[in-house]
Amino acid sequence: MEKLGFVDVFFHDSEHSYECQMFEFSQVWSGLTEGGLIFSHDIHGSDAFFHFALKRNREPHFIDPNLGFIIK
Repeated sequence: MEKLGFVDVFFHDSEHSYECQMFEFSQVWSGLTEGGLIFSHDIHGSDAFFHFALKRNREPHFIDPNLGFIIK
């Protein structure tokens, strides 16, 4: 994030462990523009997507049963 600065969209589709997802979501959140989007694939691989949204007081949105996004 230091090299990129701010981003409008982040798409997570790497390791789907809880720890990896929470790390990546947390790292990108500070560099995500207001109204920016975090997309995540395989959202039911762990509870990270849902816990992260709850922690940030954001509503999770769904494109299909496996793909969701959070708006900053």
